Amino acid sequence: MTNPQTTLKALYDFTRDNYVSLKADYNKLPANEKGQLPITLFIIGVFANILEDVQKESQVDADKSSQS
Repeated sequence: MTNPQTTLKALYDFTRDNYVSLKADYNKLPANEKGQLPITLFIIGVFANILEDVQKESQVDADKSSQS
């Protein structure tokens, strides 16, 4: 996902589809963390971590395929 528009659309879809769960996870944070980290940045951070994991998994799968 190198296209910024595609990434933003994926972030929008992720937030829309998972908002209730994300909000619940955010509300579990200590008050001092929530004061320093708005929910918007929390959601972007979660999305970025998932995106990174997917990209790593895709690379591993590609490496396995090329070794076959």
